[in-house]
Amino acid sequence: MTSFRSFRSFRAAAAIALLLASSITVAGTVKYIEVTSPEAMLAAKENLVSTFKYHLRGAQRYAAAHGPATTTERAYTGFRMEWAKATAAQVKYRWIDSTGRPRTTLYHGLSGRVAAAALPRETGVPVPSFDMPDWAQYYSDVNPNVYARIPDGEHSILEESMAGDSTARLGRGYDAEMRALRTIERDILAGNIPRGGVIAAWVSQPPCQACRKAFQIFSDAYHVNIHVIHLPAYEPGATGDVRLFQMTKNRMLRDFHLRVENERAGKIADNFCPRM
Repeated sequence: MTSFRSFRSFRAAAAIALLLASSITVAGTVKYIEVTSPEAMLAAKENLVSTFKYHLRGAQRYAAAHGPATTTERAYTGFRMEWAKATAAQVKYRWIDSTGRPRTTLYHGLSGRVAAAALPRETGVPVPSFDMPDWAQYYSDVNPNVYARIPDGEHSILEESMAGDSTARLGRGYDAEMRALRTIERDILAGNIPRGGVIAAWVSQPPCQACRKAFQIFSDAYHVNIHVIHLPAYEPGATGDVRLFQMTKNRMLRDFHLRVENERAGKIADNFCPRM
């Protein structure tokens, strides 16, 4: 028997499919859709929590590899503060393969980095930080999931097109949306996926102007039709579903810290799965 939760998920997915179908445009067009209905909010939360969970699994592997220093209260506090405010972006790239079958790849982006001042340096030797660009080896890119990152010095149409825009450059390497777009671009240039696909991007807050510009540049350059479905802006004291999503992130971060500490003490195996 189909559970009530499964039925709600199906209904939410159907509502989003209808929403996207009603706004189909020619390739090279970017449309922004703010989540307002309960069904759309349910779908948004499921997608974004899935991406946040994906990143926490990588964080657990990172912490296990770097030992006790990364799980001290001082190190964890900096990590928690950064990830609690991070933007999550799950970007779905859909295309048709050579056999005519529809395919989808999920790119998981998370914004931000931990400031160096938040890291323990009692030994005089910098402790590896929770700086996500260095984390690729701790993520499991099992189809259809891909870790979104921006390697230094990589060729990019997005980088070249935005090079003269000082405003757009500010912080863009740490934007979740930019990390996802640059990773999709890397796969296109490597021949892993074709140009001309369709993107449905789920973002946990309204994209900034730099990211909006990047979406349009990407759409024009690679002939991709893009829908960006985003939550309303989160403000301190917010109520309703937006606040609920933030509370979910905070709870998952607490669970992460407890799990990592228990694993370090040998109490649990490497099967981390944060509660939703």
